[in-house]
Amino acid sequence: MVPLMGPEQGGSRHDDERPCGCHHARMGPSGVPVRVLVVDDHPAARALLAAAMAEDGADVVGEADTAAGALDAATALLPDVVVLDVQLPDGDGITVSGRLASLPRPPAVVLVSGREAATYGARLRSAPVAGFLTKARFSGAAVRRLLDRSREGAP
Repeated sequence: MVPLMGPEQGGSRHDDERPCGCHHARMGPSGVPVRVLVVDDHPAARALLAAAMAEDGADVVGEADTAAGALDAATALLPDVVVLDVQLPDGDGITVSGRLASLPRPPAVVLVSGREAATYGARLRSAPVAGFLTKARFSGAAVRRLLDRSREGAP
């Protein structure tokens, strides 16, 4: 998976080579924005999650509002990262994360919920995900930190 990056980690610069903190500074090592799929059954929450990722320089390539939609979109769009709500009308994000992990090109998954992690217990701890964030603490920078930790093999 490709982590989001800022100029201090070698991200993009303007044509005049000055470092910047603008949207295109948060790119992957290849200079291409991280491709993100956002999955949440509440349109307002989905819009906020997508906006936070886009503000951090990610390319939000799709959105879905169900578990089935998440799997279909991930298969069709091949995102680098899936921001995935735990509670969906036709399933749960923890189960979906396992299915995403079995794809030929599995995306990194960041689970989100309005509830605290303790609510989900051992199922969350054993899920094949980069991490978990409450919606209240969600930001593109927080996702980036989880992806960096996951890539480095940190718990």
